Amino acid sequence: MIAQVYVDTGVPHLDRPFDYAVDESMVGKVQPGIRVRVPFAHRVLPGIVVSVSQESDQANLLDLDKVVSEVVVVPPPSMTLLRAVADHCAGGFMDMVRLAVPPRVAKAEKATLGGVKPVVSLAGSDEPMRASPLDSYPLGQGFRSALREGKNPRTTWTLAPTPRDEGNWAQGFASLAHDTLASGRRVLIIVPDAQDCSQVLDALSKWVDKAVVSTLSHAQGAQGRYSSFLRAISGQAQVIVGTRAAVYTPMEDLGLIAVWEESDSSLVEKHFPYPSLRDVVALRVAQESCGVVFASYSRSVEIQGWVEKGWLNQIQLPPRQSKFLTAQIRVASSDDRALDRDAAAKTARLPQDAFTLIRKSLTLGPVLVCVPWVGNRRNFLCSLCRGPMRCACGGGFEEPTSGVPRCQVCATSADRWECSCGGKKWRAITIGSARTAEELATSFRQVEVLRSDSTHRIETLGREPRIVIATPGCEPTVDQGYAAAVLMDASGILSRPDIRAGEEAVRSWLRTISLVKPGQDSGSVLIIGPNEDRTIQSVVRLDPVGFAQRELGDRRVAGFPPATRMATFLGDQEVVEWVASQLGETGFVESIGPVGEIDSQDVRLIARVPADRGEDLAYLVTSISLAKSTKRKKSRLTWRLDPTWLGG
Repeated sequence: MIAQVYVDTGVPHLDRPFDYAVDESMVGKVQPGIRVRVPFAHRVLPGIVVSVSQESDQANLLDLDKVVSEVVVVPPPSMTLLRAVADHCAGGFMDMVRLAVPPRVAKAEKATLGGVKPVVSLAGSDEPMRASPLDSYPLGQGFRSALREGKNPRTTWTLAPTPRDEGNWAQGFASLAHDTLASGRRVLIIVPDAQDCSQVLDALSKWVDKAVVSTLSHAQGAQGRYSSFLRAISGQAQVIVGTRAAVYTPMEDLGLIAVWEESDSSLVEKHFPYPSLRDVVALRVAQESCGVVFASYSRSVEIQGWVEKGWLNQIQLPPRQSKFLTAQIRVASSDDRALDRDAAAKTARLPQDAFTLIRKSLTLGPVLVCVPWVGNRRNFLCSLCRGPMRCACGGGFEEPTSGVPRCQVCATSADRWECSCGGKKWRAITIGSARTAEELATSFRQVEVLRSDSTHRIETLGREPRIVIATPGCEPTVDQGYAAAVLMDASGILSRPDIRAGEEAVRSWLRTISLVKPGQDSGSVLIIGPNEDRTIQSVVRLDPVGFAQRELGDRRVAGFPPATRMATFLGDQEVVEWVASQLGETGFVESIGPVGEIDSQDVRLIARVPADRGEDLAYLVTSISLAKSTKRKKSRLTWRLDPTWLGG
């Protein structure tokens, strides 16, 4: 018996199966999808069996060293998916296995698979369709009915940003899970973080038997994560709720993949080959013929592109109905009369309008102040020449705690700093949550001021009047919503050197607005930023779809994704110039660079092709990777297809 094994060599040009002889003692154990260890180049390395046969073209085969586990962790459908994703991202099969399959924990295998597997039936198809947040949306009930009938609809659901039922995405996902189970199929729900997982699990408890639900995220720990993975493989779990790696979880009879906020940075893969979650979902939907829903309060440019191509339908409320459910949104001191009354409003970080709103709203309940950055102050300017404040070593300054700023590199205090222009005073252009909390605690001495950010996160709060300073994604939830919210430093967010800055701002602001009471209940949101900015105006008009349409049009004109597909190369000048010459020979790749990196000896090259030649670019990048590996070029080179950051 011969086993074909993908070996985890870490070498690009060895991304193929190798034949190994199977000892008679292992014949009954070896099957496709199990973990093994094999001898390779005087070492023993881990691998995955992808197939077995009775003969091989190779002579003098080495023997399989060990069967690590008889559990099939990569069943055939998963092999097909991982191979497709690897090819799409110019990576290797074992690169994808590392991302998709949790590390083995023997104790978890014994606990999960050792006993008799419980028989749990799926939801009955004769159960009546219960009320859901989706029912308030045009085409929402039709989407649910299609799932119950065993069909595979594909849609994007743009929710109204409101704390009322119409904005309750978790309850909407729970209802879709119930509808899919009623058709005899299973459900995979992907969310950005553990807090969102908890929200979905709480919603599912009202719709689905908790015995058929499992969570799959890094927050569980190694044993908990592997146990959930095994429950999915064995069919014990019929609904999986997890973070980005859960998208690869093998599930038979998959009927629906539901994704919440697919453009959230937490869903961006941090490890090579950096597959995009939405692309993995699309590949899996096509392979397994299941339904899919991408839900968010906003809409990414990529999802808008799929809508315009007809691959996704759309579920959303008419703008007038959405505004009725949402807080009143305005920009601070946007009219001439207000500017005459508060002349500093255009430049003040917290204009008089904000103080007035906070003071008034505290009589109705808690007020949320959203600050983009954590900490105190950083990124200082000279007060005289407005140039960046730099230490003698070249580093920038930050204020770790209230007091004198210090260099971020050498920790030198700024008390004796002097600018080249002679100025000795400075002003901060980035003020974080800690400093903001101190400032507001001074202004509102009779009110409790709380802070929720990455250093100390608060999950939920009561309705008592208080001021909550929070960074994006760390806002505590309040039953029935905040009385008001102030979105600070909009200019700073929009001035980030990244083409996705506006898209991310819309997503973040609308999610914050969803926590505030509707305008009919006196809920109000104040944005501190330039009133004329089109991103801010899209939020004021509650028009994330229109913003995505305009942004997609601009990307097409400028030649940026998703109208094109890009790859970036970074490394030593010699090897990057070699890559540029390889790209130039193709005739269809546009190269930008190579250019030197700031504060680095590396050089960067960007390759760009039309979107319809994206797979050709992936094949080309793979070929370059293999050529470099086979020629054993020692120069440093890293690459990435579909980079998430495209700034200046």
